[in-house]
Amino acid sequence: MVSGEGFRTGPQCLRFKGIVGLISWNNRGNMQKLELHFSSGANAQLRKTVFSHSSFLKPLVSVRGKSTGAADAQGCFQWTRAVQSFSLLALGFKIEGGALEGAASTPAASLDYAISKQTGWLADMFGAFESGAPIYKRIFKRSNPERKQPGPVIVAINELFLSPESVRIYVAGQEVEKAEMLQALHAAIKLQWYASARIRIENHDCRRRSDIAESSQDNSDSIKQLFHKLLIEECRLVLNATDIFNSRELRSNLADLGSNPSVRGLSGDAQLVSPIDQRMLSSHRLGLVDEDFLRRHLADTRPIRIASPAPGPAAAAIFVYLRDVKGYSIELDFCYPHAIEIAQRIIRGDFNRAPDAAVLGIAPAAQILGIGGKIGYKPLMMLPKNSQRIISGGRPSKRGSSLENSDYYLLKDDPSNPMFYFDQLVRSGEVRQGKVSLQHMEPDEVFRTFKDADRSVKAILFFPHYHLNELFNGTGFADRSGDNRQFKEMFLFVQDWIMRDKMKALCLDIAIRDAWLSIREQPKLMNQLIGRLVGDDLYLKYMRRASGLGSWSELSGVRGARIPELTSQ
Repeated sequence: MVSGEGFRTGPQCLRFKGIVGLISWNNRGNMQKLELHFSSGANAQLRKTVFSHSSFLKPLVSVRGKSTGAADAQGCFQWTRAVQSFSLLALGFKIEGGALEGAASTPAASLDYAISKQTGWLADMFGAFESGAPIYKRIFKRSNPERKQPGPVIVAINELFLSPESVRIYVAGQEVEKAEMLQALHAAIKLQWYASARIRIENHDCRRRSDIAESSQDNSDSIKQLFHKLLIEECRLVLNATDIFNSRELRSNLADLGSNPSVRGLSGDAQLVSPIDQRMLSSHRLGLVDEDFLRRHLADTRPIRIASPAPGPAAAAIFVYLRDVKGYSIELDFCYPHAIEIAQRIIRGDFNRAPDAAVLGIAPAAQILGIGGKIGYKPLMMLPKNSQRIISGGRPSKRGSSLENSDYYLLKDDPSNPMFYFDQLVRSGEVRQGKVSLQHMEPDEVFRTFKDADRSVKAILFFPHYHLNELFNGTGFADRSGDNRQFKEMFLFVQDWIMRDKMKALCLDIAIRDAWLSIREQPKLMNQLIGRLVGDDLYLKYMRRASGLGSWSELSGVRGARIPELTSQ
């Protein structure tokens, strides 16, 4: 048996006085255990680790902070990106035995660097053998350490030394075992990692073609996983933020829109949804109807071609459900960066093949209604809303930054939901028009512009653009602290031939309602549908280019580009 003075916790062991971890070298078998204690909430952070080894007389405790302070602990750590990466690895390992994998500027690379540099927190957290060899070197397995060869680095936990069952997770003192709760914690920490990371532009004058190709594949996979996560979050939010199933709520929402000066100025007294939608039977309103009735009018008939903007995941998921799960005759066209373009193409008749239905935001919908019936499209029903936020260059204070004395970038040349949001700010008195300037800019152009923008520059962006600017450009939100998403209405317009076929229009409305509730009620179904979307290379290309990621050179095969990697999602 070795006394406390003989026990070494690594290069920083001399910082501690007294007993730092008693070791007994009796052969007691493989009894390694690891506890990770996190705080609760959206910004959950690792507060304490407890590591037990068969050769320890008592567990080795490490706490968050620059020192152990008054805590009964032998080591300490800070909430760095490397510690966040370790937390992600441990959670992924607990959930599904997963590993971290990635190129430069990913959680995998961050933890790999900490292991290579033998950082003190790892030695504090796991201790050392009597020989002085750090125990953590037995815990972690690495492939392609420090990325000395082409391809990603992989960091995993050695299951022969530490099993998933021996890793225990605690949140606010309570042990967490349910997979969905562990996944939520994993997602919260991962978002912190990406939000805190800053893009480093690395110049590589000489790169082998194989390096570029492998890095491009890494980037493509990471972008796919990032969009999957963001689309799931948005889909869940907007499916619940819009209520078309309560007749009273729907009428109230429509009445508010009818009295909105921005809407009324374009549409006049025109109705935003059809009489079919407003006079539904209770069963129809809730999407309850005999399947044969729906199939008679929606399957094995003339296909309904729907134009839907790529950044609208909830509507897209609904239509994918109708097409792929229900087998209805639906064709989807996602090649539009936003609904404003769809409306302009309708007005000009500028389609190679005109869609039978179109997804439009409240602003372009009001514009179409104002033009009148000669345009050939009429509103059928309300769809899930889309979210918007005001971003600011730099990071505003916790109170948010002033909305005035700023240059605003937004879609303003044609009626748009961001422009309606700005009108709302003016009417509420939060912004005085003489105190700001407005400039038209497409969302993908905003992404590039805000790379180096200061706080005086702001933009009103819809999903996913405000998220991507926060993650990649480090922008803050100017619309005060907390989650201040604004939700703007979306509508489905259909061609006159569908409205004339009242049973087809009714069945389409009912089917959408059924899909909406089915997706909202079944998280696994939502995940599968979003997976189909991001698994479609064409859809992913539209999303990538519409957001600005496709035109930014750092994200196009250059090693060192910080693209979020969600392999253990």
